[in-house]
Amino acid sequence: MTQHSQIARPLDELENFARDRGVNFLRVEIPDLHGIARSKTVPIKRLRALAESGLNFPLPPVALDVQCEAVQGTGYIEERGYPDVTLQPDFSTFAVLSYAPGTARVISDPYHAETGEPVLAATRTVASKAFSKAASLGFDVLSGFEYEFSLLDAATLAPVTHTVRQFASFDEQDRGLLYEISDALSAFGIDVTTFNLEYGPSQFEVNFAPGWGLRAADHAYSFKTAVKEIAAKAGRLASFITKPAIDRSANGLHYNLSLWSNGRNAFADRSSVDGLSAVGRHFIAGQLHHAPALTALFAPTINCAKRFRPHSFAPFEADWAFANRTVALRVKGVGGENIHVENRLGAGAANPYLVAAATLAAGFDGIRRELNPPSPRDAGDETTRFAKLPTSLESSLAALEADEILAASLGVEFVQVFTAVKRHEIAKARRAVDSFDDPSFRDRVDPWELAEFANVL
Repeated sequence: MTQHSQIARPLDELENFARDRGVNFLRVEIPDLHGIARSKTVPIKRLRALAESGLNFPLPPVALDVQCEAVQGTGYIEERGYPDVTLQPDFSTFAVLSYAPGTARVISDPYHAETGEPVLAATRTVASKAFSKAASLGFDVLSGFEYEFSLLDAATLAPVTHTVRQFASFDEQDRGLLYEISDALSAFGIDVTTFNLEYGPSQFEVNFAPGWGLRAADHAYSFKTAVKEIAAKAGRLASFITKPAIDRSANGLHYNLSLWSNGRNAFADRSSVDGLSAVGRHFIAGQLHHAPALTALFAPTINCAKRFRPHSFAPFEADWAFANRTVALRVKGVGGENIHVENRLGAGAANPYLVAAATLAAGFDGIRRELNPPSPRDAGDETTRFAKLPTSLESSLAALEADEILAASLGVEFVQVFTAVKRHEIAKARRAVDSFDDPSFRDRVDPWELAEFANVL
């Protein structure tokens, strides 16, 4: 099954590279539905056999909930008899882990063992399909992810510092941890540009340069995995849970993207009044049109939608602007080849592969149908001419299932798995939290939410 492997260099060169750096073990990773790394570890001496035959791996992790509970109705677990798949590594993602001595990792993709066909609900596969669609349309995709995360006490889940309003200051206490994160990311080819304290207590943001195609999502996945493991070594819990407390800043995700064709930014048009091309407008309009369904992928837990509220530096309507941090879509880099669209719908708990896939699907629909957005929101504009975003996971799932274009782009198998798992999570919350269906639930973070999500997301 070597046809599935994407080998970045000859195997003998890779073996020499690993030996020279003292690598004895290799983690073969697969991003699960939530963007969490699931893996098997093999001795590095098995590298050549891995490249030739792949690695046997159970299918269920593709369709488990965040606590690894099996979910009925996905079509992937009990319905198939808990089968195995074959993981085929993408050796272009091979990297030595500075925070795990003697260990390297490689990201892999699952294929059905019997047929050799890709597992269509695997999130990296969903993203790969979206980037292939971009290429078929004549576009290269340059994109980057901006994640925020919280450093929590592993036992109490409280922030490790309690100072508020520390935005853009420097925290000597966590300086070494942030420096280690920056150094570790360089091994993945991730170019860290800045890191800083964010608005909430013990909240941080690490920014890194954009990447082309699928590699941008790989970088975001690698970043989240590394941050959590490095923090754990230091006795901290790095959590990307979206809303760790109702009165603290949410951990968000901003996804910056531009389309390029023939070496030029397809969103740039110096002849237009605002520097934005017709392609860029259509792409924005597609995202706005599909925004209710997009929130299912961008805000994928019962905790996430609590971020969508006025006066919170987060969007609450499907709106856009050129210079406004409260909108769903913000156009940045106006006036040149750096122009791009920042989608601000994302929650820290979002899977970067699904964010990328959904964004491209919605934007390409806008281009195909030549949709045009309404006039942008100006600062101080509080009109209600824009559609409201869903305020619960249930309503966003309903929007996703009703959105035939987006659902078809993501794939029938994926949508079945995703919606089944998320409805399972909703049912768990309803059983655990007496006031789950009361409007007051939106205005607080229940201890069950922290116990369910903070330690794993």
